[in-house]
Amino acid sequence: MKSSSPRQAHRGRDDQPQPGNGPAAHQLDDAEAILKQHKVEKLLLVDERGRLAGLITMRDIERSREFPQRCSDARGRLRVGAALGVHDYERAAQLIAADVDVLVLDTAHGHSDAVIETVKALRKQCAIEIIAAMSRPRRASRT
Repeated sequence: MKSSSPRQAHRGRDDQPQPGNGPAAHQLDDAEAILKQHKVEKLLLVDERGRLAGLITMRDIERSREFPQRCSDARGRLRVGAALGVHDYERAAQLIAADVDVLVLDTAHGHSDAVIETVKALRKQCAIEIIAAMSRPRRASRT
């Protein structure tokens, strides 16, 4: 018996999600129970419109127990940071839209006016953690 719509094609019997799929709001314990019940390694998280919203693997669950003090956000996801250059406001906006947790302003001259201006502008535009860091070769750090 064929389904009449693409959405129904991804559903199992009695309109339940197929093994390996689950709502995006699952907690890790719920996800682990589903993974074990269906003997699968990956749980696809879908939103109310049936779109992919995330992925939980058995390895994610094992790592969260192995490293309980890991740096994670309120939803239990590992924090993500991304680098950008001075006055790169378009990239900053794209990274923020992609839900990055921290912006790292990478520069060889941390004391320059351009770096200071960029940090001030980013702080005015968005409420996100900002790290302004100087990068240099290891040998340059030795005194």
